Amino acid sequence: MDDSPIQTALCVIGHPIGGNPTQFVAARALASLGLDWQFLSFDVEPSKIQAAISGIDSLGFCGAMIAEPYQADVARYVAEYRGEFVNEKLSETWYDFLVRNEKKELVLNNLCAEALTQIVQMHETAIGNSLLECLLIGDASKLKAVIKPFSPSLPVVRSVIIGSRVVLWNSDSDIDATPENAKPQDAKPQDFESREASLGEETKPLVVAKLVNQPPPLLILWAADAKPGKKNASKSPALSPAADYLIEHIAALHPQSLCVDLTGTARSWFSTARSIESPPITIVDKVELDVRRLAIAIQLWTSLQPNLDAMREAIEEYLEV
Repeated sequence: MDDSPIQTALCVIGHPIGGNPTQFVAARALASLGLDWQFLSFDVEPSKIQAAISGIDSLGFCGAMIAEPYQADVARYVAEYRGEFVNEKLSETWYDFLVRNEKKELVLNNLCAEALTQIVQMHETAIGNSLLECLLIGDASKLKAVIKPFSPSLPVVRSVIIGSRVVLWNSDSDIDATPENAKPQDAKPQDFESREASLGEETKPLVVAKLVNQPPPLLILWAADAKPGKKNASKSPALSPAADYLIEHIAALHPQSLCVDLTGTARSWFSTARSIESPPITIVDKVELDVRRLAIAIQLWTSLQPNLDAMREAIEEYLEV
């Protein structure tokens, strides 16, 4: 039990905060660890976010989870609160977590990337192979924002399906409105010789596979909204995968690939594309990603490992899955 005379406090801040399961799941996880800690949810308007961070610090909160829409800007808010220099690089960062360091200062971290790293490492251990490339699925005009939380944990070699082709994609560069204007070089997943030739020297060591007839296992970051047979809602459909090509492409993926499904639509596409005889692709949904992200947070706050199964049950109960 926690014998501190002052109850330790944690929180999640966002706007709007309604429907966010963090408090419900965290409170149950903390109680299962025998900790009488308080976990609160705060709906903070954009004009008050800096004051909220100041309050979290001044009131002695142990830490906080940062929810939408503040993850992309929280580094700037923290810097402004501390009177530190605010540079342009802060706008390129993404953080979802605050914890106190040894000096009792609040420091930021990206637990979304850490959770993905954990999931990928477990998968690589299970298959005895490495995921050296990432395939991005979704509207290319939106993927830059989608992958921002995960970027630190993604393989350097990244591809995206645009229309009916696969292109190497640098997330630092915007893709124009039509696939004909897309600057990244065409790439076939199985063509390692030509792909290696198109990469910089710093990337080449990662491309160790030389299999010409079989693609390697990939990390797939799935952000497609539409389900098979439904019209794509993208305003620029040319930047989204063509349905027939997407089905053809994922049917040929290595069965040891790992798909992180951010939209809940991947299983329907894989069911359509793959035959019963085909070994299943491992699919991890956003619930699992959120459970592991919060579990890492609790471990960093408390130095104790929460029960993941209990946390999964809690979030599914909250979401009424």
